[in-house]
Amino acid sequence: MDQYTAANAMEKLLDYMRQREASGGRLYKPGIARLEGMTQNAAELYRLSVRMLLEESMNSQDEEFESQISMDIRDQIQSVIYEAKQLLDLVDTSNSDSSVQLAPVMIATPENQMPDQFGEGYIKLSRNDLKQICHNYATSLSNLAKVDCSSLVANKCAGLIWSWYNARIIKKYSNAPPFHYCITRIKGTIYAIVTLFGVYHEKGELDKFISNFESWIDKLGTSPDSNKWIGPYDVYKVERMGKVLESEYATLTATVLWDILIDNGLKELCGFDEHRQVYLRDNEICERVESANVEVLDTYINYKDDPSILTVLGLE
Repeated sequence: MDQYTAANAMEKLLDYMRQREASGGRLYKPGIARLEGMTQNAAELYRLSVRMLLEESMNSQDEEFESQISMDIRDQIQSVIYEAKQLLDLVDTSNSDSSVQLAPVMIATPENQMPDQFGEGYIKLSRNDLKQICHNYATSLSNLAKVDCSSLVANKCAGLIWSWYNARIIKKYSNAPPFHYCITRIKGTIYAIVTLFGVYHEKGELDKFISNFESWIDKLGTSPDSNKWIGPYDVYKVERMGKVLESEYATLTATVLWDILIDNGLKELCGFDEHRQVYLRDNEICERVESANVEVLDTYINYKDDPSILTVLGLE
C-alpha cells in the first residue's frame, strides 16, 4: 500500500465513523470491543504520524518546508488531548463512583508555542471558567457593537467583531460537527480583525474585506467545510502570526482604531488578574506594530492628544 491509497482508506474510515456517530444508537459489547481496538490503532497511527512530521521538520533542508508542524495540527492535537482527558476521567470516575464529572479543559496559553510534551505551559480551566470567559467576551463585544464610537470605521469594526464572535463562538450548527478551538484564539482573532481593518482601510479595500468576511459568516450555517475554521483565511493567517507581525501588516490605522475600541468598551476585557492569558491587553496592537515596524508609529501617542490624526487616517 502506498501513501495515496492509505490516505484514501483513511478518508473512507473517517466518513464511516462520522456517519456512525451521527446515527446515534447504543453500542453493545462486541461493538465496544471493536471500537476499543480501532481506538488503539488510531492512537498508534497518530503517534507514528507525529513522529514522522517531527523528524521531517527537524531534518528537512528544503526551503519550501516551513520547519514546523502546521498550526492546524496543533489545534487538532489540543482537541484530542481534551477529549482523551474527558474519557480518562470518565473511566476513572466510573470505576470509583456512579456519578460522572466532566474533566477540566486543557488549553495552551501562549500563541505560536507548543508546550513541551503537551504538559508544560498549559493552564487548567473548569467548565464554569470557560462559560464565564465566553460570557464576559459576549457581553463586552455585544455592548461595544451598540456603542457609537464617533468613528464610522470603528463602528464597522466593532460590529464585525461581534458578528464573528456570535456566529463562530456562540452559535451551533446542526449541519456540521462541533467546532473545537483553543480559547486563547478568541483574543488572537480579535487582534487579527483589527489589524486587517487597518491594512484594508489604508488600501481603500475595507468594504470588500467586510463583504468577504460577512459571506464567510453566512456560509457557517450552510457549509460544513466552513465550520472547520475560526475565521476567513486572511484573518486566520494574521492570527497565526501571533506577536511576530509581518511588517506589511503594521499600520498606524490599526493602532489608532484599537485605541478607539479600547476607549469605547474593549477595556472591559483587559486587566483580568485571573486567567489573564485568555483576555485582551490594551497595548497589544501598539506593541505588535512597533515590533514589526517602529517607524509606523513615529511620534504617535494617542488620538485624544492629537484628534487631527483621525482626519488624516480617515477615521473620523
